[in-house]
Amino acid sequence: MVLYKCPRCGKSFDKIGNTKNHIKRKIMCEPILSNMNIKQIDISCFKIDEESTVDSSEAARNNNQERLVKKLEESLSKINEMLETLKTNKS
Repeated sequence: MVLYKCPRCGKSFDKIGNTKNHIKRKIMCEPILSNMNIKQIDISCFKIDEESTVDSSEAARNNNQERLVKKLEESLSKINEMLETLKTNKS
């Protein structure tokens, strides 16, 4: 999926028409990324590469998986400790 990004505020759009409407608004967006004048903005340079979008979402997914694995390992070690404690108390 192709994404288009506003060079002023960084907001992403999936359709170029939505990006054009965003740029042509009466009340301009906040200049978070750069303080470009509306006349300086060229719509054709808004396109974000599909590969970079996929890479960033894949990296986020990997980070989430790593956090989940770590939490599961911690929970498993706590369960094992509790089992050991039960075994020693039972004996």
